[in-house]
Amino acid sequence: MIAAALAQGDRKAAIRRAHTVKGLAGTFGAVRLEPVALTLELALRSAEPQQAPDAELQAFAAELDALMSELAVKLPPENAPETQPAGPVDPHFLASTCHELAGLLTDYDMAAGRLLSVRAGLFQAAFPDHAPRLEHALRNFDFDAAAETLAEACRQHGVKLNAQ
Repeated sequence: MIAAALAQGDRKAAIRRAHTVKGLAGTFGAVRLEPVALTLELALRSAEPQQAPDAELQAFAAELDALMSELAVKLPPENAPETQPAGPVDPHFLASTCHELAGLLTDYDMAAGRLLSVRAGLFQAAFPDHAPRLEHALRNFDFDAAAETLAEACRQHGVKLNAQ
């Protein structure tokens, strides 16, 4: 994004982006990226408008790539659903998960989408007709529709929620 801004002749955008990355790196503890982003920001501010700070830009790109590679190895995939083992659904685990999801939906908590994603296999196995509607509602941030769909699925499949 910084190189693209420079290629378009938008030095102010490049400086702003370098500054933003520097701040985010500091906030998130990316201790190797933060000083490289600062160096790039300062180089962008002090260089002649026609001159791109190539060495600083290359160092920044290399450090950002290294950080992204490190994160890719250490963090789980964003939407890695857990696989549902073959066989019957554990009713206690299903009830517990439904209670947790219902609470998140009631609070309009964005963690509801993450829980549904992580437990996708469970919901698809337990509620094959309702799981797609539940996912659709949460993708559209319609917490009320998601809560209604969850309550309906629980009623039809004998899972007791607190409000039932």
